[in-house]
Amino acid sequence: MSNNYSQLKEELIASLSKEFVAMTVDLWFSALTVYSCQNDRVVLYCDSDYKRSYIEEKYKKDIERHLSAILGKTVKVSIVSADTIEESAENISIEDILPNNSQSTIEESNSDSISRPMESETIDEEQRLKNIPHEGYTFSNFIVGSSNEFAYKACMAVIDRPAVLYNPLFIHGASGLGKTHLLHAMYNEAKTKYPSLNIVYTSGEEFTNQLILAINKNKAEKMEEFRKKYRNIDILLIDDIHFISNKRTTQEEFFHTFNRLFEMKKQIILTSDRAPSEIEFLQERLKTRFEWGLITDIQPPNLELRAAIFRNKAESMNVEIPQNALVFLAENVRDNVRQIEGVIKTLRAHSLISGKRIDLDLVKNVLGDYLSKERENITPEMIIDFFCQRYTVKKEDLLGQSRSSQIKTIRHLCIYVMKTLTNENYKSIGKIFNKDRTSMMYSHGQIEKTMNTDREFSRTVDKIIAEIRELAEKS
Repeated sequence: MSNNYSQLKEELIASLSKEFVAMTVDLWFSALTVYSCQNDRVVLYCDSDYKRSYIEEKYKKDIERHLSAILGKTVKVSIVSADTIEESAENISIEDILPNNSQSTIEESNSDSISRPMESETIDEEQRLKNIPHEGYTFSNFIVGSSNEFAYKACMAVIDRPAVLYNPLFIHGASGLGKTHLLHAMYNEAKTKYPSLNIVYTSGEEFTNQLILAINKNKAEKMEEFRKKYRNIDILLIDDIHFISNKRTTQEEFFHTFNRLFEMKKQIILTSDRAPSEIEFLQERLKTRFEWGLITDIQPPNLELRAAIFRNKAESMNVEIPQNALVFLAENVRDNVRQIEGVIKTLRAHSLISGKRIDLDLVKNVLGDYLSKERENITPEMIIDFFCQRYTVKKEDLLGQSRSSQIKTIRHLCIYVMKTLTNENYKSIGKIFNKDRTSMMYSHGQIEKTMNTDREFSRTVDKIIAEIRELAEKS
């Protein structure tokens, strides 16, 4: 048997592929990673909790059977995710569940058991969990328009007078609209303006992970160190605070951290993909505290702002794009600001390879995948039919209120693909699924989040999108 965890996963996938169809393997089993093999216990990590729940309910016994055959002995399987780490903390050590497969090895001992790598072989978790804001994100290079002007001014005002004007400051908006840019800009400005202050930037996920590390050390001084770090701060900036929702222990700890800082008149700045009142499974007392200060949102950029962002990004990357091409790009690349940089990089690469200057024709030829004006051949009905046929689900179930884990996942996927490949907006897609705009944004965000952390899942989505495009070309 191979001596690393990734190899064990490959063997597991190969074995499961003999029993299950390719779509089941791609959609569900590929999401799993082997993180520990200890004696007769195997810990699998899944970075999407709704997938973990479904796999555990439907396929856990099958996975145990296949792993037992591969390892030549009966093993029990535990499946964990970021959302269930706290519940598992008493039974599974942090080394078992945090990513470290670049260092992990399987060692066959005399007793034929499988153990974790020695302590010296593991990644330094404290170093891995360090958050360093991007120095390139400043107020001066943040492009301001009507959709983000209030948030921008609020951020500048807070850094000008910390803990005096708005405390906490809560910024929310969809992914890729500039929340993280503003948060990093505030950190960089504050470090320059107040060099003697203790300023800490982190994310909801890293706060959770560091808390788990402290808990798993099982020493009072480690929790004391954690609390000392976060409760003796002058300015605390936390990105994606919604990550702590549905995590009871983390919420309890953050509640007391928040109270301590607020009582000491220290500035708290938070970002999220939605307003406090819309964060599911967040304790009411935290929602209330998040609303004590100023809540501001960032909306998707309008045409003028998108054109300005394209121009600014192109100049910063030393890419020359004529005005008519900039306008065309701004009219068609609508999803988020983060996508703009990828578009410019793609154009620059094609220009260098072909030796052609970037003009309107090159933009149209190269970036068909990005351009909403070329999406007319792909309709919502075509996408719905595709998902119904591919996953053998009834149309009324897909568009209805079924709470089945598998149906919900397929529905989220369908919504994401519909938003990606058609000119429909969240409101019009919501009408198709008899849901509101916020629900559509949530579904889209769930898939986008999973794609950002799960390469196999991302490949599956890319494959689906490619197949739908191919169908559209043939029709």
